[in-house]
Amino acid sequence: MSEAHPYSSAPAGEPFKVNAKGLTLTLVTVLTSLLQAVDNTIANIVLPHIQGAVSASQDQVTWVLTSYVVATAIIMPMTDS
Repeated sequence: MSEAHPYSSAPAGEPFKVNAKGLTLTLVTVLTSLLQAVDNTIANIVLPHIQGAVSASQDQVTWVLTSYVVATAIIMPMTDS
């Protein structure tokens, strides 16, 4: 007798079935990853505008992105993402 597929709740010998909970979890994970990538892109694009608005040097304004990346690195494990 063969074993069931490890990622399916279907018994051995039956077709692979995707459950709604797993599909929802996958979709939410993909969307949150996409949102993180878009937010990071926005932070990169807005740096010259921040620099001009507050008359900051290049070194000073790069701390905005560095702080954003560090905050993300701290928060991600807390959310179990």
